[in-house]
Amino acid sequence: MERRIMAYKYSNSVTKKIGILSSCGSSIRDIEDVLKDEGCDVLPSPFCTKSIDVIDGDELESIDAKNTSRGSKNKSVDVVFGVEDDGDSLLQSYVFVELKFRTKTFTTLDKDSLKEKVKCSSKLCGVGKDLYQFQYLVFSKNKVNWARHYLFRTNPILNSTFKAISISKLYDQFFI
Repeated sequence: MERRIMAYKYSNSVTKKIGILSSCGSSIRDIEDVLKDEGCDVLPSPFCTKSIDVIDGDELESIDAKNTSRGSKNKSVDVVFGVEDDGDSLLQSYVFVELKFRTKTFTTLDKDSLKEKVKCSSKLCGVGKDLYQFQYLVFSKNKVNWARHYLFRTNPILNSTFKAISISKLYDQFFI
């Protein structure tokens, strides 16, 4: 029996399935706008030719903090989007992305802080077991190799679930 490799690709309908969006709809934004706000150095980005809705994690957390009368915001990832296996639409998952375009030093890649962002975002979005196997840290193209080196050498535990990539690689993996 031949084993099929699963290829997860972006899904607008899966992205919009997150339950909390019914009260936080303004957190759905075009990815190009989120990238611009977060300091993406590749503008227009590869995403500029398509309209791709994602969840702005920071906005979602702000709205939830306000709706639940919490004084302070929890940590959250920057972008969340849904994916499905392009061979089986029942296999769905959620990808968490932290945008690190403004990073000057890699010592800010604190594993506990990153894990806390994933934990809080998972709880907020209600995606627990449907979380994609990796979470992505997107860096400027000229910093990706340094980030990979840091994740692998300095923080090998992070390297197992967090992957450092460029915006172009994120696009190629999930949006083509």
